[in-house]
Amino acid sequence: MYRRLSILIALVATRAIATPAAAITNGQPDNGAHPYVGQLLFYVPDAQDSRFDDPGAWYNCSGTLVSATVVLTAGHCT
Repeated sequence: MYRRLSILIALVATRAIATPAAAITNGQPDNGAHPYVGQLLFYVPDAQDSRFDDPGAWYNCSGTLVSATVVLTAGHCT
C-alpha cells in the first residue's frame, strides 16, 4: 500500500512539473482589470529587416507602468 501511494505521488509530481507554461496567446481586453499593462511600439531607423529593401524596422514589447513617467519592460526590448 505504501509503495503504491509513493508511486502515485511521484506520478502526480512529475505531471505537475512537466506541464507547459501558460502563455498569453491572442489576448483580449479585460475591461480594465490590468490597467497598468501596455504595449510598446517603436521604430529603429538603422535596423536591418530581411523582409524589406530599405533600412529600418518596427518592434513591439509589453510593459508595466510603474509610475506616471516610468515603464518597466524586458531588457531585450530596449
